[in-house]
Amino acid sequence: NELAHYLADKYDIVRDDLILVMMDRSEEFLISMLGAWKSGGAYVPVDPEYPLSRIEHICKATNSKVVLTSEKYATKDVTELLSSLSIGYCIGKSDYESYPSTSLDTIIDSERLSYIIFTSGSTGVPKGAMIEHRGMLNHLYSKIDVMQLDHNSVIAQNASQSFDISVWQFIAALMVGGKTVVYSKDEILDPVSFVDSVLKDQVNILEVVP
Repeated sequence: NELAHYLADKYDIVRDDLILVMMDRSEEFLISMLGAWKSGGAYVPVDPEYPLSRIEHICKATNSKVVLTSEKYATKDVTELLSSLSIGYCIGKSDYESYPSTSLDTIIDSERLSYIIFTSGSTGVPKGAMIEHRGMLNHLYSKIDVMQLDHNSVIAQNASQSFDISVWQFIAALMVGGKTVVYSKDEILDPVSFVDSVLKDQVNILEVVP
């Protein structure tokens, strides 16, 4: 809610405005997703490891007003790029924690954008796939129904933020009072450590690509 108020106040976010989120998968990333939605906008994940040219392409394609990032990725090259494009940036809770924690009065209808994920660009220029709230919610409720998710569900969030899989992994547990455990890229790339962590955290829902 604090982040949503900050976005609405400082950047005048309106319907379907696109808010770039460039940070590692984390609790802060999830807060950024929710804050973007509650402000009335949609989020666009940007992998911090993208080349600067790809980040620039996404910035220009989305005409975004603001990038939510972290001090780690607010490098001189990035901040200079954003400044040249007249795009603001937020580097974490210290920027918005003074804002109200109450919900905004924003009405979010089902036809509004929820997020845009850009393709890899392997066949040319990366293209943004636009997903509305109704499509996202249909998918989330399907996951909840098929896998019988409830407050006892502990879901591993291990998919890249640049893939659709990440959305249900982040959000589905919150919808039923369950728990989301976010695993870093380094943890995932070490299979033995990853399996040990999954067992220790008592994860009972895990999706991995082959």
